[in-house]
Amino acid sequence: MKKSLLMFLSIILLISCKTTEEAKSVIAKSETEEVDPAHNSQNSLDWAGIYKGVVPCDDCDGMDITLTLRDDENYRLEILYVGKVDEPIIEDYVFTWNIRGDIVMLTNREYDIFEQFQVVENAVYLLVHNGEEVSDGDGFNQAFRLIKQ
Repeated sequence: MKKSLLMFLSIILLISCKTTEEAKSVIAKSETEEVDPAHNSQNSLDWAGIYKGVVPCDDCDGMDITLTLRDDENYRLEILYVGKVDEPIIEDYVFTWNIRGDIVMLTNREYDIFEQFQVVENAVYLLVHNGEEVSDGDGFNQAFRLIKQ
């Protein structure tokens, strides 16, 4: 309960941050797990590249997502709401890594974190807005996976 409250308060504080450095600081303080800096997604995987997939959507036939992660920590996110709109929404800006080096947090021009992805070998998983995985009871829900191209 205490950890959940701390995480909730950290997220609220993070949303109000105005710079990427402030966001990184809040995230670093909210993480309490041991970090192995030598073995994480950020420095152990070939994560830069293009990821594609169609994930479930509450009010459309699916979200066709293309995520490009670049080595310079810039990204391009294209989301097409299938059956709802004809043109994708496109966001280009910067991302940051969480303290564990396993989640990329996409920020917009106001430095708000608006999407998070868990980075694994040859794929990323779309996380819910509080940074938690969408689970099917046995781990990551495969419906929220984008495959590296």
